[in-house]
Amino acid sequence: MQRNTSGQPTVRDAVVDLMRRLGMTSVFANPGSTELPMFRDFPEDFRYVLGKR
Repeated sequence: MQRNTSGQPTVRDAVVDLMRRLGMTSVFANPGSTELPMFRDFPEDFRYVLGKR
């Protein structure tokens, strides 16, 4: 897990860690510009399904 400059995990990494602990394997999303950093280089152990409007 990556850490920010204060030594705390980043929000992105904390969310990915939580999803793993909950047993999630797929993520369905239609991200906008504010969510792109969350889904950029998404971990390969998740199946990412892009939703359409």
